[in-house]
Amino acid sequence: MSFPLKTPTPDFQQLEKVIKGEKKPEKVHFVEWSVDYEVMGFILSKMLGKKLPYLEIQDIRQKKIARFAEGHKIVLLTEKEEKVFMKRYIEFYYQMGYDYIPDRMSLEYFKSMIMPKVRLGKDTAIIPKKEGREWVEEKTGIITSWEDFEKFPWERIKLNPENYYEFLNENLPDGMRTVVNG
Repeated sequence: MSFPLKTPTPDFQQLEKVIKGEKKPEKVHFVEWSVDYEVMGFILSKMLGKKLPYLEIQDIRQKKIARFAEGHKIVLLTEKEEKVFMKRYIEFYYQMGYDYIPDRMSLEYFKSMIMPKVRLGKDTAIIPKKEGREWVEEKTGIITSWEDFEKFPWERIKLNPENYYEFLNENLPDGMRTVVNG
């Protein structure tokens, strides 16, 4: 098997049956929490000759995150660059043989508002993140009591994902699905 695949055949329904133990696998199903954008960008550019407009997306996200944190409703995938990015994102997972894409884009806006304690360390990966490697504190969560739940700023959550999921529905290849993780 060589990558990217010439004729990918995503089949999420088969993957689901394999995971449930209802069927023996007919192929190797790739399952990932996520792939770093830096790695995606490298593979897309070196193997597919395509650009992942990651820096442009970061700028758009930062502006939307600021508006979101101020309590404004934001809509995903309203900018041309966001759509190009998502098409490349989908293309990466499709060409690499996955049956689904991890849906992280909408959760990143929400996460930015309530970011828990994060640790930052040196990134020793072959394709490192410029700002270093971060991970979330694992000892305590964001909401650990009923009091924390009641204090949480629920009224500030005004994310409108309708355009985003319509776009995914129109652009995911046959057989692929979206898996939400967070």
